[in-house]
Amino acid sequence: MPARPEPYDAPAITTFATELEAWRTAAGLTKTALAQALGCTDAYVGQVELCKNLPSQEFAQDLDTYFKTNGLFHRLWKRIEETRHLSTLPPGFPQYLAYEANAETIRNVSPTLGDCTVFGVTPDHGVTHDNRNEHGGCGGRVRQADHGRGRAGA
Repeated sequence: MPARPEPYDAPAITTFATELEAWRTAAGLTKTALAQALGCTDAYVGQVELCKNLPSQEFAQDLDTYFKTNGLFHRLWKRIEETRHLSTLPPGFPQYLAYEANAETIRNVSPTLGDCTVFGVTPDHGVTHDNRNEHGGCGGRVRQADHGRGRAGA
Protein backbone atom coordinates (compact mmCIF):
# COMPACT_ATOMS: atom_id res chain seq x y z
CA MET A 1 0.00 0.00 0.00
CA PRO A 2 1.44 3.42 -0.89
CA ALA A 3 2.05 5.98 1.82
CA ARG A 4 -0.55 8.64 2.46
CA PRO A 5 0.36 12.31 2.21
CA GLU A 6 -1.25 12.97 5.62
CA PRO A 7 -0.82 10.66 8.60
CA TYR A 8 -3.58 8.53 10.03
CA ASP A 9 -4.77 9.83 13.38
CA ALA A 10 -6.67 6.81 14.67
CA PRO A 11 -5.54 5.91 18.20
CA ALA A 12 -4.75 2.27 17.35
CA ILE A 13 -2.50 3.31 14.47
CA THR A 14 -0.67 5.98 16.45
CA THR A 15 -0.17 3.53 19.34
CA PHE A 16 1.39 0.98 16.98
CA ALA A 17 3.69 3.66 15.55
CA THR A 18 4.71 4.92 18.99
CA GLU A 19 5.49 1.41 20.24
CA LEU A 20 7.45 0.58 17.10
CA GLU A 21 9.62 3.66 17.45
CA ALA A 22 10.11 3.07 21.19
CA TRP A 23 11.18 -0.58 20.72
CA ARG A 24 13.43 0.29 17.77
CA THR A 25 15.21 3.15 19.52
CA ALA A 26 15.54 1.18 22.80
CA ALA A 27 17.31 -1.53 20.79
CA GLY A 28 19.63 1.10 19.28
CA LEU A 29 18.48 0.34 15.73
CA THR A 30 18.09 2.64 12.79
CA LYS A 31 15.10 2.22 10.50
CA THR A 32 17.46 0.78 7.90
CA ALA A 33 18.93 -1.78 10.31
CA LEU A 34 15.49 -2.91 11.47
CA ALA A 35 14.23 -3.09 7.89
CA GLN A 36 17.18 -5.27 6.86
CA ALA A 37 16.60 -7.58 9.81
CA LEU A 38 12.91 -7.95 8.94
CA GLY A 39 13.31 -8.11 5.16
CA CYS A 40 11.37 -4.96 4.33
CA THR A 41 12.36 -1.47 3.25
CA ASP A 42 13.45 1.32 5.56
CA ALA A 43 10.85 3.51 3.81
CA TYR A 44 8.09 1.14 4.97
CA VAL A 45 9.38 1.20 8.57
CA GLY A 46 9.47 5.01 8.40
CA GLN A 47 5.97 5.21 6.92
CA VAL A 48 4.55 3.02 9.68
CA GLU A 49 6.34 5.08 12.35
CA LEU A 50 4.98 8.30 10.83
CA CYS A 51 1.45 6.80 10.62
CA LYS A 52 1.46 7.24 6.84
CA ASN A 53 1.10 3.52 6.13
CA LEU A 54 -0.67 0.71 7.94
CA PRO A 55 1.36 -2.17 9.30
CA SER A 56 0.67 -5.56 7.79
CA GLN A 57 -0.08 -8.60 9.91
CA GLU A 58 3.19 -10.17 8.78
CA PHE A 59 5.13 -7.04 9.76
CA ALA A 60 3.53 -7.06 13.22
CA GLN A 61 4.37 -10.74 13.71
CA ASP A 62 7.94 -10.16 12.52
CA LEU A 63 8.32 -7.34 15.05
CA ASP A 64 7.04 -9.61 17.83
CA THR A 65 9.55 -12.30 16.86
CA TYR A 66 12.46 -9.87 16.51
CA PHE A 67 11.84 -7.95 19.73
CA LYS A 68 10.40 -10.95 21.67
CA THR A 69 7.34 -8.94 22.74
CA ASN A 70 5.00 -11.86 23.43
CA GLY A 71 2.53 -10.74 20.75
CA LEU A 72 2.34 -7.02 21.54
CA PHE A 73 2.57 -5.87 17.92
CA HIS A 74 0.15 -8.51 16.69
CA ARG A 75 -2.40 -7.42 19.32
CA LEU A 76 -1.95 -3.80 18.25
CA TRP A 77 -2.34 -4.81 14.60
CA LYS A 78 -5.58 -6.65 15.49
CA ARG A 79 -6.86 -3.51 17.20
CA ILE A 80 -6.16 -1.52 14.05
CA GLU A 81 -8.11 -4.07 12.00
CA GLU A 82 -11.02 -4.12 14.49
CA THR A 83 -11.37 -0.35 14.54
CA ARG A 84 -10.65 0.57 10.92
CA HIS A 85 -14.33 0.90 10.11
CA LEU A 86 -14.65 3.39 12.98
CA SER A 87 -11.68 5.29 11.75
CA THR A 88 -11.31 8.89 11.28
CA LEU A 89 -12.28 11.25 8.55
CA PRO A 90 -10.39 11.09 5.26
CA PRO A 91 -7.38 13.38 4.93
CA GLY A 92 -8.39 16.95 4.23
CA PHE A 93 -12.05 16.41 5.14
CA PRO A 94 -12.12 18.77 8.16
CA GLN A 95 -10.70 21.53 5.95
CA TYR A 96 -13.28 20.70 3.28
CA LEU A 97 -16.06 21.10 5.83
CA ALA A 98 -14.75 24.53 6.75
CA TYR A 99 -14.72 25.56 3.07
CA GLU A 100 -18.12 24.00 2.45
CA ALA A 101 -19.67 25.93 5.31
CA ASN A 102 -18.72 29.20 3.61
CA ALA A 103 -19.40 28.12 0.03
CA GLU A 104 -22.02 29.70 -2.13
CA THR A 105 -21.63 27.21 -4.97
CA ILE A 106 -19.90 23.87 -5.27
CA ARG A 107 -19.53 22.13 -8.60
CA ASN A 108 -19.38 18.35 -8.50
CA VAL A 109 -17.79 16.67 -11.48
CA SER A 110 -18.52 13.08 -10.60
CA PRO A 111 -18.19 9.89 -12.64
CA THR A 112 -21.26 8.61 -10.80
CA LEU A 113 -23.45 11.64 -11.38
CA GLY A 114 -21.90 12.70 -14.66
CA ASP A 115 -20.21 15.95 -15.61
CA CYS A 116 -23.40 17.88 -15.16
CA THR A 117 -24.22 18.22 -11.52
CA VAL A 118 -23.99 21.61 -9.87
CA PHE A 119 -24.78 22.01 -6.19
CA GLY A 120 -25.37 25.41 -4.68
CA VAL A 121 -25.15 25.67 -0.93
CA THR A 122 -27.61 28.18 0.49
CA PRO A 123 -26.95 30.25 3.63
CA ASP A 124 -29.20 27.97 5.70
CA HIS A 125 -27.21 24.96 4.42
CA GLY A 126 -29.94 23.75 2.11
CA VAL A 127 -28.74 22.37 -1.18
CA THR A 128 -30.06 23.06 -4.63
CA HIS A 129 -29.29 20.59 -7.37
CA ASP A 130 -29.37 21.86 -10.92
CA ASN A 131 -29.26 19.35 -13.76
CA ARG A 132 -27.11 20.95 -16.44
CA ASN A 133 -27.04 17.93 -18.74
CA GLU A 134 -29.04 18.83 -21.82
CA HIS A 135 -29.06 15.14 -22.81
CA GLY A 136 -30.96 14.10 -19.68
CA GLY A 137 -28.31 12.07 -17.89
CA CYS A 138 -28.54 13.31 -14.30
CA GLY A 139 -32.22 13.35 -13.45
CA GLY A 140 -34.35 16.16 -12.11
CA ARG A 141 -33.99 19.00 -9.70
CA VAL A 142 -33.92 18.94 -5.92
CA ARG A 143 -34.61 22.04 -3.83
CA GLN A 144 -33.93 22.62 -0.14
CA ALA A 145 -32.54 19.15 0.46
CA ASP A 146 -30.55 19.03 3.65
CA HIS A 147 -27.28 17.38 4.71
CA GLY A 148 -29.08 15.16 7.22
CA ARG A 149 -30.06 18.08 9.43
CA GLY A 150 -33.71 17.13 9.60
CA ARG A 151 -35.17 19.16 6.72
CA ALA A 152 -36.29 17.91 3.37
CA GLY A 153 -37.70 19.91 0.53
CA ALA A 154 -39.66 19.36 -2.58
